[in-house]
Amino acid sequence: MVSQLRRVAETAAQRALRLHEDLTPARLAFSARVGLEAGALAALFAGGASSAMLATLMGHAPATATQLFVGGSCAFFALIVCVLGRRLPRSVRDGLLVAAAVLDGVLVATARTSSEASIAAYAVPWLAVYYAWFCSPKGAGRHLAILGVTLFGGLALSGQDAAAVTWLVSMVSACGVTLALARVRARLHAQATTDALTGLPHRAGLREAVAALEHRPDRRCAVVVLDLDGFKQVNDTFGHAAGDQLLKDLTAAWQRVLRPGDVLARTGGDEFVLLLPGANRAATDRVLRRLSAAHVARWSAGSALWRPTESFESCLRRADARLYEDKVARRAPAVSVEQREHARV
Repeated sequence: MVSQLRRVAETAAQRALRLHEDLTPARLAFSARVGLEAGALAALFAGGASSAMLATLMGHAPATATQLFVGGSCAFFALIVCVLGRRLPRSVRDGLLVAAAVLDGVLVATARTSSEASIAAYAVPWLAVYYAWFCSPKGAGRHLAILGVTLFGGLALSGQDAAAVTWLVSMVSACGVTLALARVRARLHAQATTDALTGLPHRAGLREAVAALEHRPDRRCAVVVLDLDGFKQVNDTFGHAAGDQLLKDLTAAWQRVLRPGDVLARTGGDEFVLLLPGANRAATDRVLRRLSAAHVARWSAGSALWRPTESFESCLRRADARLYEDKVARRAPAVSVEQREHARV
């Protein structure tokens, strides 16, 4: 008997594994096309459609036209979000979040029993999770306020007992969830995009800054690559602790003289990339002179203006080439090509 059960369990596990392997390519393709943010929004609307259906099944009378409308609208919005995926504009996303709060309020208002109202109110913490994870702090606060108004109106119109208590508990929970997850998200984002030693953005943070610039109508920007001269000798002579302290002091001094909106990122051990939005060559030279006067450390630099039709990688390569031209011209010690490529891996 035990051996038979073991064989059945092994067979079921193998079939489940094969099904997972068969579905994984399709799931990954869907995730790549839709994106995490749009996928989460589609899941919210799918959950709203399910809540409307569940509320209908829990009722003691046939579904009302309003409940069918709410469920159908949620299913339609979920489909739209899946189709648009990453192309979903932020303004449309915000409009859909308002629609989700309004539809949830309508579902609460038309509840015929306390069970139906409770099921409809279950959407509140899930909406709060989305606000915390995908909206800015101001956006999350704005959507929470809209959700509070729609939920209050729905509970008031529903005529259910303890409507005020239900609203208070739901909103306190939603605000708590939003604050807690927003802090977790900020901490994880900082760990994922910030260099621990200097506090500057690293490569992932630089990619975010570049992506933000790419969406600006005026993408004019100067890209500067900076590399310290003789930094290896500092580590070899005085130790890595001294080298770390030099990096911290230097980057702090640079940040004090940079313009608001400039982005300084550490992309290697002693290599940095500086984005100067809106800067031309004259403005770039002025910034570099301020950097030179801010600290006694010696460094080399190469800059390039980001052309409107050019990729950032192409512009970065041009700036990088000019950096090493500067090193040769100033006879500053430069790392070998092999070391340079190894540092970029």
